Amino acid sequence: MTSVTSTDVPGFEAHPGRGPFNAAFFSIMGPNLEWNLRRQKKRVFADLPQTVVELGSGVGANLRYLSPGSTLVALEPNPHMHRRLRAAAERRGVHLDLRERVAERTGLPDASVDTVISSLVLCTVPDPADADADTLVEGRAAHQAPEIDGSCTLALPAGAEVRVGDLVRARVIGAAGVDLETEFVAVLDRVGTPAERLAVGA
Repeated sequence: MTSVTSTDVPGFEAHPGRGPFNAAFFSIMGPNLEWNLRRQKKRVFADLPQTVVELGSGVGANLRYLSPGSTLVALEPNPHMHRRLRAAAERRGVHLDLRERVAERTGLPDASVDTVISSLVLCTVPDPADADADTLVEGRAAHQAPEIDGSCTLALPAGAEVRVGDLVRARVIGAAGVDLETEFVAVLDRVGTPAERLAVGA
């Protein structure tokens, strides 16, 4: 159920110490990390389609959110993760298209997939904006900045009607550290009760 594309990965060097350590760390600490992130992941990864691309699949922590028989195009440049990732895909009944690539250079054709997921990855990407350029993100509008789910700053056009709690779609346009900068695209779902309106762009 696994196909593997191995290639030279520009800008990535499989460190002989950190590579195996990271693979072992996420295998051991995975259950604890999942316990802390389970609510957010269940909401964000609900109703995933049959084919999903994941940036930095690691040892397969997010495979549990894919349906058996679906396909994960896994971009994972650390070869020390691959054995555990393949085993996890077999256990979950997910077809694994494993590609030894980095997020900035996926090798995938433009507009070839509808859904891209990632978790605990952007902190290791040298240029998150390059990796996520033209990516659409969705999340609940929060108070600060304003933000989407506290991890993406949201640029709003003048006159935009966005309230705290609205489900918003936005396009990635840049990065500030590990946080993404986005521009407003649409409100997908309004909050059920009136809430504070976010500040809008001038």
